[in-house]
Amino acid sequence: SKSSATGRRPSATANRRTTMASPPPMIDPPVYVTQTDIALKPPPDPMFPSLSLTKAARTHRHVVEDELAEARAARTASALAGGLINAQRRLESLGVFQPESVRVDGFRAGPDFSGGIGGQAVRIEVEAVEMDVLKARIEPSARMLPGGVAESQVGLELEGTLRNPTGHGETLTGSYKNYATAGAQFDGNMQLKLSKPRVGGLPVALTAELDKQRTSRTSTSSFTEQVQAARVQGTSHDGAHT
Repeated sequence: SKSSATGRRPSATANRRTTMASPPPMIDPPVYVTQTDIALKPPPDPMFPSLSLTKAARTHRHVVEDELAEARAARTASALAGGLINAQRRLESLGVFQPESVRVDGFRAGPDFSGGIGGQAVRIEVEAVEMDVLKARIEPSARMLPGGVAESQVGLELEGTLRNPTGHGETLTGSYKNYATAGAQFDGNMQLKLSKPRVGGLPVALTAELDKQRTSRTSTSSFTEQVQAARVQGTSHDGAHT
């Protein structure tokens, strides 16, 4: 006799392949920067409070806006986020703001902004505290050389930095060093350097330097040498200041 299989007959639906709908692709929503608020503060404890430059924020608005160009031109949320991060890094590297004080954020600026295109209106806010306008160092020095007292040197070193004195993001540094020996030998050096991160809002940094050196050996001869040099350089960059 034939044996019959026991158990339930498999349902027709059990062999059907179950499919799940894939999630919709992520959409990078459009955004439009409609407003930029910039709040700058002077240094809380300036070296010379009597200087009028330190009584109020001196940085011109265009210095900050130049670094916000990428963020302000963004048309998607991801491009805006990247632009805000880059703007904060660039403002910190200008050397005129206290790095820990720089904050760059984007906020929704009310209802959706259509303008016939559609998108979210965004407001950019920038906060920063300026560095002190002046930094100076004065240091006398004395060095005893193997030649004895006649060859020993005494000197004076002066260094100073003016950060953003006119509010255009420039930095002026200067140094003066003068050494003399009992044997009437003199060595002097003076250097001035002006740096500006942008020229006319363009990604071009300007550097101008002046160097003057003087060497005199009146103890052994009438030898005196003076060397003067000047250099002006423009360097293109991608917005990252070093």
